Amino acid sequence: MDMNQQFKTIKLERTMCYGTCLVYLVSIHYSGRVTYTGKDWVKKTGRHIWKLDSKSIDKLSKALLKSDYFNLKKEEGMVWCTDMPFCITTIEMMDGTKRKIEHYLQEPDEWPKALLRFEKQIDKIIGVKNYVGDENVLE
Repeated sequence: MDMNQQFKTIKLERTMCYGTCLVYLVSIHYSGRVTYTGKDWVKKTGRHIWKLDSKSIDKLSKALLKSDYFNLKKEEGMVWCTDMPFCITTIEMMDGTKRKIEHYLQEPDEWPKALLRFEKQIDKIIGVKNYVGDENVLE
């Protein structure tokens, strides 16, 4: 894979809702450095840093490529309630290309399923369940 086709940073933020939604932010750098900031309803609050191995970075790169993130298109949906969280992803590539998607989780069909799969893969690959708690594992 060309270096310019590699991600520079991947950020994923899960926002609050009117219930017990996990609230945290992770930032993953291509070097493998992960910065997690736990806010609400998570096992570990505050800032925590760890390093991913090259195998995990490759998995993230492949998941990003497979999701076709930069070409995903939003469909018009109907919002039935306003108490659900957002999953916000921001991807910056080595060549400077950048995109941010604010995915309102009430509308599962608003975005292609590839986005939801990619969001879940990020959490799984980086091992975020160790920080949000086993009872809140993201499936």
